[in-house]
Amino acid sequence: MKRKTIVIVAIVAAVAVGAFFLVRAVGRSDSGTAQAETVTVARGALTQVVNATGNVAPAQRATLSFEISGRVLEILVDEGDVVQKGQPLVRLDATDLELALRSAEASLRAAQARYEQTKAGPSKEDIAAAEASLASAIASYEKLKKGPTADEVAVAKANVERAEAVLKQAQAAYDRIAWRGDAGASPQALQLQQATIDYQTALANYRVATAGPSESALKAAEAQIAQARANLERLKRTPSPEDLAIAQSQVDSAQVAVDQAKRRLDSAVLRAPFAGVVEKVSVDVGQLVAAGTPAVVIADTSAFHIMVAVDEMDVALVRVGQVARIALDALPDTPIQGHVDRIGLAGSQTTGVVTYDVRIAVDPTDAPLRTGMSATIDIVVAEKADALVLPNRAIRTDEKTGQRYVQVLRNGQVEQVYIKPGIRDERYTEILEGPAEGETVVITTISSGQQLRSLFGPR
Repeated sequence: MKRKTIVIVAIVAAVAVGAFFLVRAVGRSDSGTAQAETVTVARGALTQVVNATGNVAPAQRATLSFEISGRVLEILVDEGDVVQKGQPLVRLDATDLELALRSAEASLRAAQARYEQTKAGPSKEDIAAAEASLASAIASYEKLKKGPTADEVAVAKANVERAEAVLKQAQAAYDRIAWRGDAGASPQALQLQQATIDYQTALANYRVATAGPSESALKAAEAQIAQARANLERLKRTPSPEDLAIAQSQVDSAQVAVDQAKRRLDSAVLRAPFAGVVEKVSVDVGQLVAAGTPAVVIADTSAFHIMVAVDEMDVALVRVGQVARIALDALPDTPIQGHVDRIGLAGSQTTGVVTYDVRIAVDPTDAPLRTGMSATIDIVVAEKADALVLPNRAIRTDEKTGQRYVQVLRNGQVEQVYIKPGIRDERYTEILEGPAEGETVVITTISSGQQLRSLFGPR
């Protein structure tokens, strides 16, 4: 939407508009006459404004939503309530989040305890237990390496013989009833099965006792000794920087988990990011809301501003700090003042028209402003208290040179006088150079050199 530059003129001196003269062209034989409208160059107060339109907006406005999904447990505000920064607005059910936080805190305490234990070193009891484990591992290895004693072999052999005798008895008992159809489910069958298992176990133990230790068994026993010795040495030495670093990293990781759990728990409460007024509440108690779903709209109405689009032809005139006169459609009899506080650096193009966003800060007022009110803005870009002015329709452009000029009545002759214009708009233009104050300028087109005959007769 293209904006127009408007100049408001208060003529201090009397402007003689509407004086008429009789015109007689030089060299013309006929006695026809024509009327010419004139104006006197005068001084006046001149104000140039850039006009634009926009809507009232609060200093800040935010549509708030939860970062997590959940069920609405409590709504703590109503529309229209005044709230302070950080004030809770809506709560979600946070039972699971509270449990997750307690679990994370327990893990942190455990990690801290491990760190302190690592830092302090082992107790005497820990070292004694480690020494006992090493001694036990060595004894087991030596016993395995020596192999079974003669007594152990004799016991193993006796076990085989005893198991074999029991097996024979069980077999004989089963053979006596084997002809029966239910022999497979009889007690004799179960006794035979168990006797067979016992015999095979005793025979396997005897073979192990007489064969001696295997290579794999010896290696496993040696590995147990090495592990027990390494554990004892670790306990006896002072904790290394690496040990402390590992323990500290576990504490740090647990602390991060606690911080994350706290943040998720805190995100179950929607809080006001700034002081303001609740414009809208979009959720209900018991409603299941997804992350990112709009829940509350809050606005900071301690101050207002109006965003306007200024045409590229006018934006060069606009400066931060310039006064803005604001007229509201809803409050036509209430004049409101403001000022330019921001000018956009990048323009936007719509239907071939380039405009720049300009923000007008509304000065403090008792007027009942509301978000969205339509406003017409006059940005005061220049003011002259005592300027020479002429109507725009008195100014012409030289088609050859492009210079501006006016037709000045001097000694009964019309002269073409070039001017240097200043502030101008749809009606008036400031004259920086050209005709002097009090001179008469012809508004209707009259060729330079033509003679004028006044209402009182020829000169």
